[in-house]
Amino acid sequence: MSPLYPVGEGDGAGWFSVSGAAAAVDQVELLVTDRYVTRTLALRRRDAAFVFGEPAYVTASPPLVLSAAVLGACRPNPFNPSTTIPVELGVASRVTLAVHDLRGHRVRTLVDGELPAGRTEVEFRADGLGSGTYLCTLECGGVRQSRRMVLVR
Repeated sequence: MSPLYPVGEGDGAGWFSVSGAAAAVDQVELLVTDRYVTRTLALRRRDAAFVFGEPAYVTASPPLVLSAAVLGACRPNPFNPSTTIPVELGVASRVTLAVHDLRGHRVRTLVDGELPAGRTEVEFRADGLGSGTYLCTLECGGVRQSRRMVLVR
C-alpha cells in the first residue's frame, strides 16, 4: 500500500475511505477486476472529485484473495433444459449447491462437498421438473446465497 494511504476501510459501495496524517484524498473508488489487478475509478476530497477516463492499474502483491463465496447469475435464464451456475470461491471450501422449489423443498443437490478456489461452473439439467421458478442456493461458511431461475418448457 502507498505510504500516502496508510489506513482505510471500505463502505461496501465501492469507495475506500482513507485516513492518516499524510492522506492526500478522503476516498478512493476501486474496482477489483480479478485476483491480481484493481482499477482506480475515482478519487474524492471534501472539495473535489477526480474521475479517471482511462483506468489506472495497480497490481496487488501478494494477489488479492476473495474471502467469501459468490453465487453468480445462472446463464441462460430463463432456461430449457439446462443452465450453468457459476460459483467463485476465494479459498477451497466445503459448499452445498442445491435447487429448491418456491415452497422450500429441495429438488436437486448439485454439489455437496469441497470445491477448489477460483471459478467453478456447475451445469443444472432440469430433467423431470415442471415449468416454473426455482431457487439455486449456495451455502458456504455459514452464509447462504440464493438466485432465482426460471424453467420454461
